[in-house]
Amino acid sequence: MLEMLKTTLLKRLRDEQAGFRQDCSCTDYIATMRHRHQTFTDVAYPLSFGHVAGATIPNRADPQVADRGVACRYTNYPATDWTHVYTDGSAEKAVRNFGAGIYIKYPGGEEDKISIPTGVFSTNYKAEATAIQEGAAHVQSSPHSTKNIVFLTDALSVLQALKSSKNKDLNDLTSALTSLSQTHTIALQWIPSHCNVFGNETADLLAKKAAALQQNDYTTTYSEAKTIIHAQQHEEWLQEQPNHVQNDAYHALTRAEQVVILRLRTGHNRLNHHLYTKLHIGTSDQCTCQTGGQTVIHVLQHCPMYENLRNLMWPQDTPMAQKLYGSLEDLRRTATFMSETGLSI
Repeated sequence: MLEMLKTTLLKRLRDEQAGFRQDCSCTDYIATMRHRHQTFTDVAYPLSFGHVAGATIPNRADPQVADRGVACRYTNYPATDWTHVYTDGSAEKAVRNFGAGIYIKYPGGEEDKISIPTGVFSTNYKAEATAIQEGAAHVQSSPHSTKNIVFLTDALSVLQALKSSKNKDLNDLTSALTSLSQTHTIALQWIPSHCNVFGNETADLLAKKAAALQQNDYTTTYSEAKTIIHAQQHEEWLQEQPNHVQNDAYHALTRAEQVVILRLRTGHNRLNHHLYTKLHIGTSDQCTCQTGGQTVIHVLQHCPMYENLRNLMWPQDTPMAQKLYGSLEDLRRTATFMSETGLSI
C-alpha cells in the first residue's frame, strides 16, 4: 500500500514541496535546524473552540513549564472532584501499526484501561486524537464519571489544532468533546511526556499494547499519507546510513563546507565516477592518476596524486567514516583537503 501511495502522490509532493522539485538537485539543498518557541494554553469546555482559559505556558521544553504542567493536575483539577483521563498514541517505528491508549482514574478510585488499534498506516497525530476522542466517548457512558472531567495529554499539536476552527481533520474529536460538554464540565490540559507521571506512563503502555494488536487498513487522508511517506523514507534513509548521528557536526559548518561534505556523503558530485556512470558525461570514470575510478573513497584514501596532502592533513590513518561523519574538526579537515586538491566537487 505504501508503494501505491508513493506512486500516486510523488508528483504532487514534488510540485508542492521545494525539497522534491524535479528541477533541483539534492546537492543544492542543505538541511538546517530551526528552533522555535511553542505556546500552549488550557482549553476549557463548555466554551467555544479556541477560547483561552488560564495562563499561557510559553515553552514546553522549559523544565519549569514541565513542572507546571504536572502540578496543574493537582491544583486546577484535584483528583477528589475531577475524573482524570490520560491519553497517548504510539506506533511501530512511527510509520506503521498505530495504537491509542487511554487510562481513566475516577474520584471514587475506579480505573479503566483501554487499548485501541488505529490502523496499519496512520500517524502519531491521528493516534493521539483518536485516544482523546475514544476517551470522551467512554467517560460519557461510564457510571463512574463525575461532573468534571479533565483530559491530560502530551499531544501538544492536537491541542493547538483544536483551538483552530479551520482544522477539519479533527471534526470527529470536536463533535465528541462538544457532545460531552453538554452534560459535563471538561478541560484539556497538556502534560510533559516521560516525566514519571503514572497516568501518562500507563497510557503510553496501553498505546504500545494497542499498536501490537490486530490492525485494520483504514483510509488515510492526503495529509496523513504525506506524513506516512516522509516517515517511511526517513526510516529507510537511517538504515542506509548507519554512520549518521543526530547531533551531526555538519550543521555547524559554513555553507560552503556543508556543500562539500554533503556531496561527498551522497556521492552526487562532479568526480569522474559519478559524472560517467550516472550522467554519462566523459569517456571513463578513471581518475587522472589512472590507478582507479575517481570515487570519493579513492580521492580521500588512495589517490597517489594527493598522498602528500593527505599525509599532511591526516598524519595517521583515518577511516572514511571519521572523515565524513566525525567531529566538527574532522569535517572541516575533509572540506579543506578537497579544496586544496583543486578538484571541482
